[in-house]
Amino acid sequence: MSHARPPLPSAEVPVAALKVLLVDDEPFFLKSMHRVLSRDQFEVFSAETGREGLRAVQRHRPDVAVLDLDLPDIHGCELLARIQERWPELPCIVLTGRGDPEAAVSVLGRGVDYLEKPIFDFPQFKAHLRRVARSPETTNRTRRTEPDAVMLGNSPAMRRLRKLIARAARFDAPVLITGESGVGKEVVAEGLHLRSGRTGKLVDVNTCAYPDTLFDSFFFGHERGAFSGADESHDGFFEQAHGGTLFLDEIGDMPLGLQPKLLRVLEKRVFRRMKGRVEHPFTARVVAATHRDLKEQVRRGDFRQDLFYRLNTVTIRVPPLRERREDVPLLAWHFVRRFNSQRELPIRSIAQPAMDMLMQRTWVENNVRELRSAIQRAAIFCEGDTLELQHFEAWSDGEPAPASELIAPVGSEPAFPASLLDMKRTEAKQFVSRSLLQWYLQEHLKRHGFNIAQTADAIGMQRSNLSREIRKLGIEMPDELRQETLIKVPRRED
Repeated sequence: MSHARPPLPSAEVPVAALKVLLVDDEPFFLKSMHRVLSRDQFEVFSAETGREGLRAVQRHRPDVAVLDLDLPDIHGCELLARIQERWPELPCIVLTGRGDPEAAVSVLGRGVDYLEKPIFDFPQFKAHLRRVARSPETTNRTRRTEPDAVMLGNSPAMRRLRKLIARAARFDAPVLITGESGVGKEVVAEGLHLRSGRTGKLVDVNTCAYPDTLFDSFFFGHERGAFSGADESHDGFFEQAHGGTLFLDEIGDMPLGLQPKLLRVLEKRVFRRMKGRVEHPFTARVVAATHRDLKEQVRRGDFRQDLFYRLNTVTIRVPPLRERREDVPLLAWHFVRRFNSQRELPIRSIAQPAMDMLMQRTWVENNVRELRSAIQRAAIFCEGDTLELQHFEAWSDGEPAPASELIAPVGSEPAFPASLLDMKRTEAKQFVSRSLLQWYLQEHLKRHGFNIAQTADAIGMQRSNLSREIRKLGIEMPDELRQETLIKVPRRED
């Protein structure tokens, strides 16, 4: 069996100019994407309506079309259907800023990717365009580039995490993902793989789930007749991840006696099946994750030091939810929409006292996973369209606890960073003024469900001026939250 070395990430491969058609009714988005793509070997055409998009396909014959769902004349799904009927060879990508489950199902059913706006990672978006344009039959997968809710958020911690993932994905160096249980380490691993440009698949392995007697068979694979019951040959995890990513989850719980076997493969980059005679090259990129302190385990002798240094060339720490409380509304609504879609629930609002409680909790047990469970439990007990504080009851041994007892005190934090003391007065004044205004607008946006029109009316600004201020201050608007998911207290019925 011959194994070709996987190609370098697409950002490092010289490519010919690709023709991209953008169909979107937002002029600012079209202008921004045209500027970004035109600088990097893309020939860009644009249209603001579905009918203009059809004419542009006929006129320019693009290599890939990027379509928005919310168009003024026809729906994006209808436009996609017309394009696929007339130009079935044209690969398409659908963009949406609403997280619409029904539209997603329709789009995915046609074998087309859909990506959520806003686009945070332009290098990854460019790489995605190139992959789709070159090989539509293998790259138009039924999955999104933003793997799950854990990647949502506009907090500084999440912005840093997304930037670090985008940076680390470009290289083949091993990555060690650390963080508490439930923060989404496996989702970060998936994000690294999706952004890497690697041609193989992501193989997810719980390293503590395999005893000594099964380790060799599952990781190295075996030939037919290698042991009693081995009626057929079997590809192990090392071989399944060829050209892709091998994700070693819970690496800190891997038995000490098995660690040398893993280390040997990582060092020599070859492996041999049980009873096999041929050495196979190990070409996968290795990503490991743990909730434990590996340095402390090395000190105690529970983890090999050489394996630790082999795995943590790059370390990515996933922040716990209590360090990014401002992301809770976005995550809460993500789960509400998911449960609405899965269970056909009618929930359309979260009462402000309930949202206040969610933002004040410490979430120390399972972080994002714990928040998801809390929302799901509340949805089960909700008989109307609004999640109220009483729906968030913690049940222990069948006994309910008042939701107010779920609220944990928020630790006191300094109002301003100590780095201010190192600034000159003028510089410090500008920093404080900008930070205060940014906080003020972000809080009002959250209060009004991120609806710009209502926020502008509440604070006495024109909508255009508020939009300009948001862009100036670098506030990222989560388009996943729209007017229909407005956080509000429902009207009382007389």
